[in-house]
Amino acid sequence: MSNTSKSPEQHTKTDRQLIGAINYELSRGLQLALSAEGWARDADSAEAARLRVERVLDESVILLPAVDNRLERRRLEWKVLQLEQVLNRLSTSVAESSF
Repeated sequence: MSNTSKSPEQHTKTDRQLIGAINYELSRGLQLALSAEGWARDADSAEAARLRVERVLDESVILLPAVDNRLERRRLEWKVLQLEQVLNRLSTSVAESSF
């Protein structure tokens, strides 16, 4: 019978990799959303950016519960909140520019 459980070192490494991946995507999403806020004259580009940021946010929220390190999970949750705020502003601005 094979042992399918991970060693503590492997588990820690996997958690660090997951944290890094989520952090990277949230940072990219935040940069994109902040940039897109200035694209008021190009509604199509702003809408495409909004959809991408929304996808990043959704994927991050799904993965967050898998992060075992509570401190890191809270830090990532804070980043999610920041991204949600920027996404809300972006959504409002995209909606206003389409009228």
